[in-house]
Amino acid sequence: MTTTRIGACGVLCLALFLSRAVPSIAAEVEEPVAGAPYSPHPDKVVVTKVKHFDNMCWKIATAGGTWYFENGETEGKSGFSSAFDLAGNDWIGNDRDKGYNKSPRTGGRHEYRGWPNFGEGDFDHPQRKSGTSTRWVDAEGKDVPFVDKLEGDHLIMRSANEKYELEYHFFPTHAAIKILKATGKYAFLFEGPIGGEQEAEVEKDYYVLKDGKPRQCKAGELGFLEPEFGNKFPSPFFYFVDSDPKDTQVLYIGVKNVGPETAGDEGWRQGQNMVIFSYGRDQDKRAYTGTDAVCVFGFHPKEPGHEPISAFIEARLADPFSAAKPKK
Repeated sequence: MTTTRIGACGVLCLALFLSRAVPSIAAEVEEPVAGAPYSPHPDKVVVTKVKHFDNMCWKIATAGGTWYFENGETEGKSGFSSAFDLAGNDWIGNDRDKGYNKSPRTGGRHEYRGWPNFGEGDFDHPQRKSGTSTRWVDAEGKDVPFVDKLEGDHLIMRSANEKYELEYHFFPTHAAIKILKATGKYAFLFEGPIGGEQEAEVEKDYYVLKDGKPRQCKAGELGFLEPEFGNKFPSPFFYFVDSDPKDTQVLYIGVKNVGPETAGDEGWRQGQNMVIFSYGRDQDKRAYTGTDAVCVFGFHPKEPGHEPISAFIEARLADPFSAAKPKK
């Protein structure tokens, strides 16, 4: 009799424990509706598959942050819809204005945001249908099966539809884009809030070119670029800075081998929604052609300042598809 009572108590206690513990465990592994960076941030590139902003995505630890790439499984949508720095700020946050991302959008819409917003017909622009699919490959281009998780020092993803095919190379320190096919025109177009919330003051949010000068992200309209630049940036890269001391990283984008020479750029701020900076989009029209162009991007420590940031970006442009050498 005593044994029976103990058994029943054990069952009841176990049931009570599971009723309390299992939801807690589930809550720990469930993807937050607004997304979240990997924590702790891994030393290698790590890829998992999650639903984010209602679309299936690759969640990628790379280039100093955590990036969500819509993988084509949801209505052929593709592109980066979120980019979290180590402080937890989402520098894109395209939730298609469904209320998941709480950053201001005065003057625009979250749905406009994304990276790299590459091709005509919304290829690799998140939250927009483009008939795109993605897959993981090895260095020879052979398919790499995805089962639960991928992990390594250099992972390669291909994104393709009928007109375009890109190869994304992910390293712990940076990411790079190689163009395999482009039968239409294209640009490298970043649309998102600096530091996760867009602010007008140059003292808070600004951009920097190769010359190291902080510049205001001026309010403008499609195609706007500082008149002193003509129709293109006098620099192979730009990076964005939020001066908040809690934001310890900048976000950079650099390009090389782009053409034709007549293709223009843009750089301006859309209210409190986002900045719109591009290589290759002029007057709202993508202008690059061919497959020689290369792009590097990622997060980089803000300190100790411009010179090491500039040196790092230029070194990655010189050797985009290799891992950065560790600092001595």
